Amino acid sequence: MHKLTDAAQPKDAGKAHCIHQHISLSTIPPEQRLDAWQATFGKAHAITTEKPSAFSAELSTVTVDAMLVHRMTATVQSVQRTPDMIRRDGMDHFVLHLCSSAMNVSTYDRDIAIPEGAVSVNDLAQPYARSAAPEQQSVSLIFPRDVIAGKLAATNGLHGVVLQQGVGALMIAHMQALAEGARYITREAASAAAEATAELFAACVLSTPDNIVRARAPLEAAALVRAKRFIELNLADRRLSPERVGGAIGVSRATLFRLFAPLGGVAHYIQDRRLTLVRRELARRHRHQTIAEIGYKFGFSSDVHLSRAFRRKFGASPAEIRPFDEAAGFASPDSGDRIIENWLAEYG
Repeated sequence: MHKLTDAAQPKDAGKAHCIHQHISLSTIPPEQRLDAWQATFGKAHAITTEKPSAFSAELSTVTVDAMLVHRMTATVQSVQRTPDMIRRDGMDHFVLHLCSSAMNVSTYDRDIAIPEGAVSVNDLAQPYARSAAPEQQSVSLIFPRDVIAGKLAATNGLHGVVLQQGVGALMIAHMQALAEGARYITREAASAAAEATAELFAACVLSTPDNIVRARAPLEAAALVRAKRFIELNLADRRLSPERVGGAIGVSRATLFRLFAPLGGVAHYIQDRRLTLVRRELARRHRHQTIAEIGYKFGFSSDVHLSRAFRRKFGASPAEIRPFDEAAGFASPDSGDRIIENWLAEYG
């Protein structure tokens, strides 16, 4: 197996900077390159190319707290995320992709033309297929859903959003700056940098006229964000209820139910978030807790209740998910520090 990683150290190594990693296929025989690239990204995406023997790619990655920053150069490739992948891996992230080439994206219910130099938003909980295109220093930011959900009243309309002109130009400039300088951000500043980037993205989305988020009245949108934040802070409390949420943010039960109606209701949202966190905990590499202990930690008092709800959401039981994750590494076996895999274990 040929080593993919050329780990690079940031300048001023005396400071604790964000972890950086560089992956290149240049030292791998041409006939093995696509397989090696697929080993790096195969858990989340299916990657194909018409000329595997001519395929080449490299990727620089920086972990900035809850944000992952990619800069990629690659020959022509097609990228697809299928419903089966979504069912199996349960990844719940948003990818902001600053493309270097024009491309078309199918979200299975509509086709979207993405101009060169625009930012497209991909929701990894929804399927999509991207047409064949090369990457030339393209930039991607990856956030867990809960980070974005903490900034916006609704996230279900973000899949396929394209940011380009107007305020979207701020996001483009910021992503380009991150691609150049993310590796020099200190670990002490990483949380603030990720938070500021998520805030900027939310501001850009709120300024997009055709986005579903803009359709909400500002006061109700703010109330929904407060409610979601309260829920996130109290998911481990088995007493968490719609009444407690409404009382904490100062709205009536009727208003609260209206706010959460597009999300399936308050109780559904609470359970969905708990299940997502259970799923994330199962994917962590340090498995010192039993499934029952993990479920109890996130508000499930019964193994039966957890197992049934988990299967409805993910199509498999917690016991079936855990061995699958243990066997399927996101990064290549020889990819050095495996920072993508480690980040997913923390924020996946």
